[in-house]
Amino acid sequence: MRSRKAINSQNLIELFGSVVEVKSQPTLESYKNRNHIYWRINLGQDATGKTVRRQIGKDEGHARQVLAEILQRLNNGDIQGVKSAFEVYSDHEIKAALKKLRHYNTTLPQAISFFIKHHRPNKGLITLEQALQIWKENAQQLGYSDTYIKKMLNTYAGPFVKLHSGFKLIDITYKEAENYIFKQKSSLSNYSKAQTISKLKGFFNTLADLEYFSKELNPFEKLKSPKAKYGEAEEKKRVISSAVIKETLEFALSSKKPGYHELLVAMVLMSFCGVRKTEVFRLEWQHIDRSKSVWKLRIPKLQAKWGYKRTIVIPDNAKAWLEEVLKKIPNSNGRFLNSWRNGRTSTDLTEEGYSARFTRFRKAFKKHCEENGKTWEKYEQNGFRVSCASYGLQHFGLEKICRMMGERRDPTFWNHYRESCEEEEAETFFSIIPTVVAERRDQAACEQACEESNCGQAIKEGDVWLPILNEYAC
Repeated sequence: MRSRKAINSQNLIELFGSVVEVKSQPTLESYKNRNHIYWRINLGQDATGKTVRRQIGKDEGHARQVLAEILQRLNNGDIQGVKSAFEVYSDHEIKAALKKLRHYNTTLPQAISFFIKHHRPNKGLITLEQALQIWKENAQQLGYSDTYIKKMLNTYAGPFVKLHSGFKLIDITYKEAENYIFKQKSSLSNYSKAQTISKLKGFFNTLADLEYFSKELNPFEKLKSPKAKYGEAEEKKRVISSAVIKETLEFALSSKKPGYHELLVAMVLMSFCGVRKTEVFRLEWQHIDRSKSVWKLRIPKLQAKWGYKRTIVIPDNAKAWLEEVLKKIPNSNGRFLNSWRNGRTSTDLTEEGYSARFTRFRKAFKKHCEENGKTWEKYEQNGFRVSCASYGLQHFGLEKICRMMGERRDPTFWNHYRESCEEEEAETFFSIIPTVVAERRDQAACEQACEESNCGQAIKEGDVWLPILNEYAC
């Protein structure tokens, strides 16, 4: 290893990524490569003593022209001006470059803009290791859950970075991506390969959003995911039926456990408002404007996943559920989700704590269904938001549901969330209200009808309110 040396600060120049001590008399030399003669200039040495050379090309006349320009600037004491001497290109070099660009139907200004954009990111050049650390430092702020972060570090981005240690972020190409998926990970199932591609694509896109990379150069963007073969693990059906959603919410509402009441709030906001689970963790009751008949949920940018604030008009059916649960929650001024100890709130609920509570809830709900002859359907935590997306696409349309859920209007949204459903199913889903509310409304409607006719009375038969008319009074 070369030892560092003291260098004359009078002749220092930052050039070609190094600090160079420029010689008083740079030299020109030729060298042979594949039966061709090339020319280069020995400019000086860096702090390690390594000679810094600049390749000029095949044209000896142009090489001597560049050398003469450098010598002239040195004689004039213009050390920094040496840089511009290398920007003097010969006519044939310019013509050769333009010819290459024409092959790609690209102009010189377009090529320059592309190079600046892609090879000189706004935040500078970083290695993959630095990229992983930056991603980790920003992950929570971007709305990623602890579980997702851990999965990315241990299963997806972490192993990829480790295998490509020392690579600059911008140096990862389609070739490296393809090799990693289909050679390094060849033992994985097609389903797992597709998951890995999706996660790494997101990893690079996040760094692009942070201005360390360009999305146009994402090496996993054009990598085609293999189709899962018959018998391989497939993604479970994620949309929850309206009947199961209603029964789930009714069970949570009727529970005496405050933790289940908070789960109800989370499930309602995810199902009918499209709020992310990670966002529910950060939100408080104060974020719901209840001052008018139409309630609005205002999600500040610090609580939103992508750092973009948004306002959600809470649908009428979601409002009905929230009004009922507010009657059961002792403190409606704090967070939606809290930890509970002996009937009292303690520290804020963690994601692991939420998952454990949800698992207990789902187990209790299954037992309830089996004992009461109700339809049991296993669903995942993200099933509520996925259901909102699928039914919402049909009910509200793409633009409105994307705005509500804080999603971009692109095919990714459709591919990730959408499961086909009928318009009637969507209408039913966004009409789900608590049974007690439906009964009160039926009773009110019956009493009004009887009052208007002045010849009847409202009675309840089973779960239904009916106006019974008195024909003699009529």
